[in-house]
Amino acid sequence: MIKKSGYTLLELLVVIVIIGLLAAFGIPAFAKYGRATEASQKAEEINELFNQVRSLSLNPENTNVTSYRISFDKSTLSKHFYVLKSCVKTESDDCTGSIEIRKITLLKEQSILLSVSGSWLVDCKTKLVDGKVVCTKNIAGNNIDIYSDNNRNVLKKFTLVTTMDPYSVNITTSDL
Repeated sequence: MIKKSGYTLLELLVVIVIIGLLAAFGIPAFAKYGRATEASQKAEEINELFNQVRSLSLNPENTNVTSYRISFDKSTLSKHFYVLKSCVKTESDDCTGSIEIRKITLLKEQSILLSVSGSWLVDCKTKLVDGKVVCTKNIAGNNIDIYSDNNRNVLKKFTLVTTMDPYSVNITTSDL
């Protein structure tokens, strides 16, 4: 009697069904993980922006700069963004003469949650007081809800917790 080696059609179908089930459940989970990682990465970029304000204020390269300011724009429906600016000395000292240093654009599905008067969040002066950076906030409290990502199944809100003396920023994440 001759022995045949190989797989039966039933065995091959079982393997194909198992691979299909793994793909059906694995690919969406992996995609959600990728979106959550992308959202966290964007929050870290914004955190770096807030920390960069302090660093630049401690070590100003340009004597014409009076302060460094983080502003935001949520006027367009498609994309919101944060901007780090250097405010150049002007007679009115209202940061009208500013130079954009860095801009962080949020993803299409992410939105800035802030509702403040004006369009700036933090302003750090280049003139140190007792060796410390003097920063002012345009919001009440210590928490800045920087953005939420709720349209791509991430369902997270990112909040910066700030302290002013000395100026420091930490990020927290919460579920929506």
